[in-house]
Amino acid sequence: AYSGFFQIGLKLIRGQKPEIGDALVGIKGDILNKLLVVLLPMIGCIICTLPGLFTFPVFHHGIFLMLDGKIKTWAEAKEHGMTKIKPNWVAWAIFTVVVMLVGGLCACITMPIGMAALAYAYEKTSGGGGSAEPAKA
Repeated sequence: AYSGFFQIGLKLIRGQKPEIGDALVGIKGDILNKLLVVLLPMIGCIICTLPGLFTFPVFHHGIFLMLDGKIKTWAEAKEHGMTKIKPNWVAWAIFTVVVMLVGGLCACITMPIGMAALAYAYEKTSGGGGSAEPAKA
């Protein structure tokens, strides 16, 4: 589906009419390379997400304190967050995951728009002129 969004976006940008089959373009061709292009960045995000489950609640607690004018620096935000969040870290980590899942649901709605924007940027930076037809394997 990921490749399909790009395919549809390119066709629209190039003034071509997208078809239903364009949404399934990712299934055709060299599946292994297409999977690697998508999975490798996802693995990187997961590796960064695990430490984020700890740092996200700690620093976000501090942002609200800064907005209230109770603290001034990021170091104070970290220290205060550590004291308040650390005793209930598991609950905060679960809450963080829920917040990320809700954000992910919203991303499902906006992903086609983002894919169209990426397709447009690709078209402008690559000089265009392509056929918007998938490459033959």
